[in-house]
Amino acid sequence: MKQVAVLIGATAGIGKETARLLAREGYRVLLVGRNQTAGQALATELQGSFIQADVSLMSDVRRVADQVGQLTDTLDLIIHTADVLTTKRHETAEGFEVSIATNYYGRFLLNHLLLNEAPVYRPARIIHVAAAGFPAGKTFRAKFPVAATASGFTAHNIGQIANDFYGLALAAKLQPSGTKVNILNPGLVDTDIRRRGDFPGWFKAVEPVFDWLLRPWITKPHDYAQVVVDIATGRNAEADQSVLINRKGKSIQPSTALLDNELRNYVWEQTAQLTGLTTTSMLTN
Repeated sequence: MKQVAVLIGATAGIGKETARLLAREGYRVLLVGRNQTAGQALATELQGSFIQADVSLMSDVRRVADQVGQLTDTLDLIIHTADVLTTKRHETAEGFEVSIATNYYGRFLLNHLLLNEAPVYRPARIIHVAAAGFPAGKTFRAKFPVAATASGFTAHNIGQIANDFYGLALAAKLQPSGTKVNILNPGLVDTDIRRRGDFPGWFKAVEPVFDWLLRPWITKPHDYAQVVVDIATGRNAEADQSVLINRKGKSIQPSTALLDNELRNYVWEQTAQLTGLTTTSMLTN
């Protein structure tokens, strides 16, 4: 029986290349993304399944959980790569800033629904491609939840920090069940996230120059996807010992703030309220 992986943000960039590599490893892939045409084409290529959804919408996230439940009785990997980067504030129809809704709230909610509601899954690993190790301090409590006037850029960064708090808390909750959790920092990867962002004209004009100067440090999506797959399949032993992982697959030591259990619990509880959860427990048996 094939192992099953659900990949959120699978129609482009890191998610798409990760799906291809996992399919070659023999996984059945369930692909989640906004682009119906690209998603269906990839599902056909990989003999997988595609669920069209905008994971910045919590209503779509709940539908994804339901559809995954209809597609498979087992789930071995949950991999989140969906992200949106903007400078201006954009709100979803549900009132969330779109960047943090995509890169954090939707991830939190989907994990909870897949692990705590029927059918109940016990994945071997949950991975968030985010920006592990993004600077966090004790003042994070005052910044989260994000202000109603926060820009897209600010909300995006706060979402990345929240992923670290959440990942460490989730790993602790799931440790008895054996599920591993990793928050990954891909560094500079040649995806189109910056090109799709609503950046000022001057930034778009100079971006090619920056890309040229930073070329030695920019990774191709396929190459970084191999880092993700090595972690997902257990070939990276270091990822079994550390939740936070850098672009080379090496551990990142949590900051003092991230080790603050009270602050970690605060972030978890606030997120649960924002996403409409009535219970915040994660099954551990």
